[in-house]
Amino acid sequence: MIKKEGLNLFIIAGPNGAGKSVFSSSIVKIDDEIFDGDKFVSELKEKYPEIGSDLLQDRVDEYEFRQAKENAINGKTSFAFETNFSSSDPTKSLREFRNAGYKVNLIFMGMNSIAECIQRVRIRVRSGGHRVLEESIVYNL
Repeated sequence: MIKKEGLNLFIIAGPNGAGKSVFSSSIVKIDDEIFDGDKFVSELKEKYPEIGSDLLQDRVDEYEFRQAKENAINGKTSFAFETNFSSSDPTKSLREFRNAGYKVNLIFMGMNSIAECIQRVRIRVRSGGHRVLEESIVYNL
């Protein structure tokens, strides 16, 4: 378990299916919940099934994640989020936190192959977890 003094940003990165959501809370100890955008999208999907996933993802990125970051920086609390680095947003966030005086910590969870990522996502879906298209898994890796 990693718990550091002072203001810390923990970026928990890795490909889809690497187990970020499963293992992150046992790796990093912060006062608030680790931000998991996929969890927010899944909750919104249940609430608004008629809205497409891309639009819901945009909502999470543009509002939920931004709000969580602002709350952490303004409240001077450590923050952690999960990412697969499929966009430039994590890099932008890293700079925002670093400019606010945070120490940046990257935790990368790797997999042995794309096939292993795809298989783990399939297992997750069968267990009720969120789906990721195979093309997206390959692209995100």
